Amino acid sequence: MTNSNDRLDQIAALLQQSIIVSDERMTRIEQLTEQQRAESDERMTRIEQLTEQQRVESNERMTRIEQLTEQQRAESNERLTRIEQLTESNSRAIQSLSDDVTTFRLTTEQNIENASQEREELRRATLGIANLLASLDEDRPTILRKLNNIENKVDRLLE
Repeated sequence: MTNSNDRLDQIAALLQQSIIVSDERMTRIEQLTEQQRAESDERMTRIEQLTEQQRVESNERMTRIEQLTEQQRAESNERLTRIEQLTESNSRAIQSLSDDVTTFRLTTEQNIENASQEREELRRATLGIANLLASLDEDRPTILRKLNNIENKVDRLLE
């Protein structure tokens, strides 16, 4: 039985050694696990910090975008106001020009009508003068005879 006790002692010793090795491995595994957990916590903290930093930067960018958008909206409104003012001014100018053109057209038509009437009057006057001249030419021999008679009588009186 000694042999079997020795074997049992050897087995017990091997088991004891195996338990010690297993405990050492378990301790190393626990240390590695703890180390990995700590590293994981560090990474998680860095990720959280980066995420927070990106959130802050994103908020800042969003604020700048909102400010730029508001500025561009204000500038756009100013441009639209100027365009509306120019449009109104152009509309008034066009209306004024239209009124002036209408007035000019009416004045021109009146002037044409007046010129036509004046030409008619001038034509009548010209015809009257022509008739007068024609009648004077017809009366000329008579007038010349009478003037000759008067001249003769004056000559006689003078003698």
